[in-house]
Amino acid sequence: MIKKFKWFLLCMVIFFTILSCVSCVDSAPSEEDETEEFAETETETESKDQEEVAEKDLLFNQGLLAVQVHEGDAGWGFANAKGDLVIQPSFDKAYHFAENGLARVKRGDVWGYINMDGEVVIDFQFEMAYEFNGDYAYVKVNDKYGAINEKGEYLFVPQYERCYAFTDSGLALTEHKGESFFINKKGENPFGKTFEDAGAFSDNGLARVKIDGLWGFMNTKGIMTIRPQYEDVLSFGDQSLAPVKKDGKWTYIDARGHAIGDFIYDKAFLFNGELGIIQKDGVYGYINRWGKEVIRAQYEMCCSFGDSAAAYFSVGTKYGLINKKGEIILQPTYAKIISFSDNILAPVQAYGEDGRWGYINEAGSEVIEPKFDKAGSFFADGYAIVQVEGKFGVIDTAGQFVLEPVYVALDAQKKNHSIPEE
Repeated sequence: MIKKFKWFLLCMVIFFTILSCVSCVDSAPSEEDETEEFAETETETESKDQEEVAEKDLLFNQGLLAVQVHEGDAGWGFANAKGDLVIQPSFDKAYHFAENGLARVKRGDVWGYINMDGEVVIDFQFEMAYEFNGDYAYVKVNDKYGAINEKGEYLFVPQYERCYAFTDSGLALTEHKGESFFINKKGENPFGKTFEDAGAFSDNGLARVKIDGLWGFMNTKGIMTIRPQYEDVLSFGDQSLAPVKKDGKWTYIDARGHAIGDFIYDKAFLFNGELGIIQKDGVYGYINRWGKEVIRAQYEMCCSFGDSAAAYFSVGTKYGLINKKGEIILQPTYAKIISFSDNILAPVQAYGEDGRWGYINEAGSEVIEPKFDKAGSFFADGYAIVQVEGKFGVIDTAGQFVLEPVYVALDAQKKNHSIPEE
């Protein structure tokens, strides 16, 4: 699951104020972070570890979904797409099954792992446990993070303040005692180097690191290939381009450190698909890999296209859709639009006192009328989470319930698909 950061970083919402970073479920956030299942769908830039998303991001992982049947103790179990409770509620918290067939669950104050028969295979012993990512999972003990294998054996004992996902480089960004560095799966720092700050290795094998107040890029051998010279940078995204800042302005560089254009932008964002978003004079537009502004900066808010043919933009308080030529597909109509996921449907919020949510397609046609209190993006298996009268259920692409809205909560799996908060 390591090389899974593709377009599904999703649309980076461009707000007037820089908000936060693209979150990563594979880092080791606080338990409070973990329980924000219906957090804002999209954010602006990126996190240190970058979002790691399955190539086929399913709601019913391994055919099952974690569901909270009732409030209080032992309210969580697992249901299938028919609504059958396959694993009866007996957990105080539960998350989806990973590809290896193990799910993290909580009883009392401690976490462990179960198999798809509901049997405990790794005992309840951790302050926090995280999803298995291939052959490892992070766990938290005494406020420190370590990693275990599928047998529950430590790959390295809990010792670090924060750990991020291992990438294809075999290295994970780690933070401890105010320093950033990289470790292997033995928990060792193979370079023997520490940095003021750093980001995870991108698909092109380069990681951003900060030395003496300036940012540069290092390869997987620990060699600086682009010397520290920038005031700020983001990691390399699609098209192997990275946003960099110098003298207060932004542009993009390639993997050799060559700028594709002048430093003229107030902000530049990760390339997500064919185009990157830039900000100039308080408005946003799109640039291609050669540095040409293909859609001039004009939008108060917009999102990246990813692999979709449409992206949303806003004028005043209304949202519409444009194509990659900047042509309007849908005039500003809705109170809010969330980006398309897996090229299926996008959640939209209608204007009005009720502010109901429905779904549109890439042509801007309303496929599912606004009738839900809240609505999340569709997963690759064609299901989405919706809320009706305070309860959560699951619908298909026709808007029909496959799980009736009777649940206190559902495991939204990835925050990208979560129901947006007000």
